[in-house]
Amino acid sequence: MKPNITATHFYRRLVGLLLFLLCSFIVRSQDYNQFNVNIHHGLPSNTVYDFTIDKLNYMWFCTDRGLVRYNGYDCKVYTLTDGLPGNDIWGLQQDGKGRLWVLTISNKLGYILNSHYHEVYTKNIHTALYPNNFMVSNSDIKFFYLAQKNFTTNSLYVEKNDTLFETDIRMRRPIFVDSNTIIDADGQYLKRYKLTNDYKLLFQDSLPNLFYKDTFVTKASFVIGNYLYRYKMYGEDLDAEDLRTGELISLHYLFNEKIFLICQIKKNVYANIGNHVYRIDSLAHLSAADNINNFMKNGDIPVNLISYMTEDHFWGTCLGTRTNGFYFGYETPHLLRKYHQIALADYEYIGNGHDGGSYWWNYTRQTIQRLDTAGNTTFAKYDAIAALVSIIPYDSSRSLLLDKGTLYWFYNMQRAPELIRYKEIYSELQHKKLEIPLPYTRAIYYLDSSHFYMSGAGVYDARLNNQDSASLRLINEDRFYNLEYDSVRQAIWFYNNYKVYLHYIDRTKKNPSIGENLFRSLGFTNVEKIISDGQTGNIFLKDNNHLYYINLRNGTITALFNNYNLENSFPVLHNRTLIIGGKFGVLFSKITGPGKFEAPVLYPNFKSSLYQNIEGFCIASGKVILKTDNGTYMQPIPSDTELLYSAHRTPHYKMIVSYHDTLYDLQHHNKISILPGVNKIGFDIINPRGNGAVSYRYIINGSDSSWQDLNGTDLVLPELEAEKTYTLSIQAQDAVWRSDPITLTLYIVPLWWQSLRWRIIFWIFGTTATLTLLVVTILLTRYQTIKAGRKKQHLLLLELRSIYAQINPHFIFNTLNTALYFIKKNKMQEASAHVSKFSTLLRSYLESSRHRYISLREEITNIRTYIELQQTRFEPAFTYEIIVNDEATLNGLFIPTLLLQPIIENAINHGLVPKGHDGHLIISFYYETSEQAIVCMIEDNGIGREKSRQLYREEQTNKESYGSKMIEELIDIFNRYEPIKLSIEYYDKQPPETGTRVTIKIKNPYDEQQLQLRHYR
Repeated sequence: MKPNITATHFYRRLVGLLLFLLCSFIVRSQDYNQFNVNIHHGLPSNTVYDFTIDKLNYMWFCTDRGLVRYNGYDCKVYTLTDGLPGNDIWGLQQDGKGRLWVLTISNKLGYILNSHYHEVYTKNIHTALYPNNFMVSNSDIKFFYLAQKNFTTNSLYVEKNDTLFETDIRMRRPIFVDSNTIIDADGQYLKRYKLTNDYKLLFQDSLPNLFYKDTFVTKASFVIGNYLYRYKMYGEDLDAEDLRTGELISLHYLFNEKIFLICQIKKNVYANIGNHVYRIDSLAHLSAADNINNFMKNGDIPVNLISYMTEDHFWGTCLGTRTNGFYFGYETPHLLRKYHQIALADYEYIGNGHDGGSYWWNYTRQTIQRLDTAGNTTFAKYDAIAALVSIIPYDSSRSLLLDKGTLYWFYNMQRAPELIRYKEIYSELQHKKLEIPLPYTRAIYYLDSSHFYMSGAGVYDARLNNQDSASLRLINEDRFYNLEYDSVRQAIWFYNNYKVYLHYIDRTKKNPSIGENLFRSLGFTNVEKIISDGQTGNIFLKDNNHLYYINLRNGTITALFNNYNLENSFPVLHNRTLIIGGKFGVLFSKITGPGKFEAPVLYPNFKSSLYQNIEGFCIASGKVILKTDNGTYMQPIPSDTELLYSAHRTPHYKMIVSYHDTLYDLQHHNKISILPGVNKIGFDIINPRGNGAVSYRYIINGSDSSWQDLNGTDLVLPELEAEKTYTLSIQAQDAVWRSDPITLTLYIVPLWWQSLRWRIIFWIFGTTATLTLLVVTILLTRYQTIKAGRKKQHLLLLELRSIYAQINPHFIFNTLNTALYFIKKNKMQEASAHVSKFSTLLRSYLESSRHRYISLREEITNIRTYIELQQTRFEPAFTYEIIVNDEATLNGLFIPTLLLQPIIENAINHGLVPKGHDGHLIISFYYETSEQAIVCMIEDNGIGREKSRQLYREEQTNKESYGSKMIEELIDIFNRYEPIKLSIEYYDKQPPETGTRVTIKIKNPYDEQQLQLRHYR
């Protein structure tokens, strides 16, 4: 039943329709770069039900043979083997978390996240679910309406925390207005409900249902703005009901054409009606979708095959079809035109004519094809020409034709070429004439009517003698197969792949050469072409895949057009415009001054849809001519206005990084924390204009010294220091395009024991433990040292006391004998004096024997008393004297106790007493500063040690000399246990002198303060 429409509303819509038709005729049809993704590009099927662009800008296709992810290069197919609930995927819905919910008929439900399928738990659902209507809220909650097979009532299902459960809500014809509002369109009224947080329905209001009892077979019923839309599939009705007033608006019946598709895209409705697509905005206004219509017309895509469509800033205009796969592309004013009537297959470009036409040579047929400015062609066969190299215009009627080493006058195909004979060839290097014919040459340039240069197997400066002969001078013997005239510097650049020779026309200037090593050091791989700009002085050099601008004044080199892969491209210069033909298309850039270039204008070869390779490229009559593997393209050079104001923006792309099962868009997320043991990073490029295979290179600051090629798409990080930040630069390129280097910051997450906090704790603990151990060690060492020192002192005391115990009885025995002698002689007074001195000396010895050291002053007093006792005993055998030098220094020093007494005793008993008379004993002390030692000399004029040994040989055999033995033991003990060092030296006087001199050195003697510190006194 057709709804009633008022006359006013009818005429208002009719006027709008007429204006729409008028505008449709006025709008100019635009050209499109268009590409078809189908089974030949990785789709499992050409049936595309639906497609969706996710938050990372991947394109996803729903087909009858699986779900497909497309990045502009490759298709990744997801099927049952990847966990999908089925292969017949008819829809996707993206929620606020970026999850792509997979819509198919199944009792299972799941979503795609980070390119992996995740199945949700379907509570108490055992039968197949038929998705009928769904809505994604602005929050992260996902609502579904799913209809069970053979049931007419829809149940509301809700997903929370990866679990799908059924609510108590049932409706026959549910329509979502938004995430919290639902319309039940079953019955005479449209009932509007509010959905509560606990999934209950609150009635709001109702309107008459103008579609009640209508027999629409709907593709979808949906709400855009304030309008509820319905249509009959393959019918002629498209109507909207105003949800505010209940007014019915008919949008289609005036056309009387079939409706093939209604798409809801954001805030617009797109309708495929007849052979056109129309857009209906949120106010229910109808207008032509010109971009989509032109896109379909450009690709000859039937409207009735379209399954879904959209317009996207990243992917352009997109159409899914039921039989032909997926189409996408971009509107462009710059489209290369193919000329089917021009056949240049098997021909090679050899030069231009004076009138602007171009010449092409077929080596097999020995035929020249001339292409004039209008695209017309003429042919001429020349059997005499074997290998034509180039044609250079000379004047309006003729050109120079170079055939290997032979030169001809070429009369622009009006008559046969005439040979130019070489009159002589002279070598300036060898200073002699060379043989004719000329070796192989490949390039020629003439300066004026009689002067030109040729290069090939050598460089020749040539002069025309007349019209039929020329003289040549060999000026360089290297092989240079290309040349370029530099009018600014009045020079010619001769070059091959690895060497350049600059020859100045002025013969007085030096002609430099640039060799292979220098080119490699400058970063060039090889030299393909050199271009000189005669107006600005710019020099351009093309190597494998870059074009460089070289500033000869300051020696700088700048790479141009870095976002294009210039491998196998052809750069030329025409009227201050750089023109580059390559697999990417044709690039134009206006030169505005020395080192100044406008942004390029690109006539694209979109995804190689026009051709795969360029086989010839030239400029003729203001047009670019491309000979390709798919025919000939001819394009007029854009005007200066187009070049200056229509610059082509570099194609946008997305660099995606995959780490630890998570995908990141590097343009918005450029920092990643690298976890311990997870050191692999994956890279991917989303580039709708992508062409060929993608390759990557990278450099890690602080780890790599130069760019490294990445083998594949996964980078395994080297060992990097924990808790440090590194900068990873990554760059991608394909057959025609190159990305800018993109920076990714890597933070190396440490293991718990590698973190700064724990390192500080370990450092504090280690330092504390070390200090504690050090203190304990010091204390233990000190304790052991003190213990050992005490033991050592104890042993020393024991040994000294043992020696002193031997010295004292020995002395006492001898002294008492003397006293006994006086008593026997009845010399009581002498005996009394002797005993008195003895007792004084004995007290002194007993006192000093308790200490290891005695002051030198006290020792001299004891020595004096001891000698006087001995004089009394052996009277009148000898005299004595004691000499002390440096008395002020010596009086404050200490020496070992009882060190000198045994030596003096030996001098008296074994030297002076046996002599019997005139004996004399000298004891002297002085301080030797250089060795910091006390020196004591004990000198006698007795019988000497040798005579003494002879005299007492019988006695020495049976009895040891206690004095000598005790001295040796005493010196040994002090040298082993004490810091002071003792030495003794004996000297036997030579005749006529008699006697012995004993020198004792006491190094490092103590003073009073040192003795107190060492607790010796």
